[in-house]
Amino acid sequence: LTKGEYGGVGIEIGLRGEKKELTVVAPMSDSPADRKGLRSGDVIIAVDGKSTAGFSTSDAAKHIKGPEGTEVTLTIRRSGVKEPLDYTLVRENIQIHDIAYSGMLDEEIAYIKLTRFSKNAGDDLEETLKELIKNEDPKGLILDLRSNPGGLLPAAVKVSEQFLQKKDLIVSTKGRITQSNREFRTNRDPVAGDLPLVVLINGG
Repeated sequence: LTKGEYGGVGIEIGLRGEKKELTVVAPMSDSPADRKGLRSGDVIIAVDGKSTAGFSTSDAAKHIKGPEGTEVTLTIRRSGVKEPLDYTLVRENIQIHDIAYSGMLDEEIAYIKLTRFSKNAGDDLEETLKELIKNEDPKGLILDLRSNPGGLLPAAVKVSEQFLQKKDLIVSTKGRITQSNREFRTNRDPVAGDLPLVVLINGG
């Protein structure tokens, strides 16, 4: 995922709830999972008939990912639906695009949908912002992070650098060993530091 492509069905998964059940965090836009109708919050109870009880996310990835053109069947438990649902998906070469959409909502407000923080997120966002500012001169920006499951810390730092002032503290980490105690600050001037910003988030 962090490298930019893989063979699979296009879902972000995580362990959720007290029972740590394998759960769909978000389907990727225009992926096999998205086109078939999988939803955030769906619990994957089996892969090709094999129970996912006790699975880690890496266990699940080994079963769900595979060669392009092959099939995998996910059995889903969905809130509000009594019986489990079977989804048979054809694997594709999933190209990861951190920015799903960018453009102007009207004459003044720009909009960017950032879907994850893979290694290219910061560079992609910087390029997108520069183009919008140069060509459209927006008076404000909506950054949509809904259903963005996260990713690489350096990528998130680079995204934050586009908006925060130079030398601002972005995030700090602490751990049991001294090497874990770090501060990440902006080391450059922002591209959109003066642009009024609204950030959209949800449970995903």
